[in-house]
Amino acid sequence: MNASFDGRSEPPTTAALPCAAPGAASEIIKVVGEGRGPLDCTSRTDGILRAPTGGSVCLRNRAAPHPGDPGKGGGILRVGDCFYAADGSDPEERPCYDRHGPGRIRSFLKKKSQCHDSQGFLDGYYTTKRDDPKLPIICHGEGEDVEDPGPEFQVGECVKKPRTYKGLFPGSTSISGLDTVGCGAKSAWAKVVANVTMNCPAGATQSVTDIHHYPSTTCLRRL
Repeated sequence: MNASFDGRSEPPTTAALPCAAPGAASEIIKVVGEGRGPLDCTSRTDGILRAPTGGSVCLRNRAAPHPGDPGKGGGILRVGDCFYAADGSDPEERPCYDRHGPGRIRSFLKKKSQCHDSQGFLDGYYTTKRDDPKLPIICHGEGEDVEDPGPEFQVGECVKKPRTYKGLFPGSTSISGLDTVGCGAKSAWAKVVANVTMNCPAGATQSVTDIHHYPSTTCLRRL
């Protein structure tokens, strides 16, 4: 085929041609018959086109990029991929931000109760339903509902001292939003040392969590 896939959109035009031809960009690796769906494509699939006679044509780019590889944002949803799903929307694959996700798929299951670690713990294990008759449950990590994955602040940036106020529970304190500032400024209060989904590294003295970002926690070291 003369079609090449990047994981973001389907090629606007396609045509079949010999694999040895100069314009051959992808190779047909499987043809799924009518009545079967894209889930029947192989894990190496970078893109899918509808066959003229019904069914699907599963394609693999002849050269990089390969969006169908785990975590790259295209092809078929597989273990190791990341996805977006919020407000009841269907799961949609997207590139992984880091080794944790967001929404990185651990497994596909029959029931929600099967989603847990080897010792039965549920922390960090979430479920999302998909349209699949055999394995309808996606077992995955957090962050699947973050629209724009990425940290709020970059490592090395400095921030001003935030306004603090008493939280809802006795003895708790909440921190308002952070504003960046040059690290040489008098108002520089702390430096960003890491962006994590769970625990900050040694040397961090403060942390701020914002669920609108992924990773959600910004780790700070007081100046």
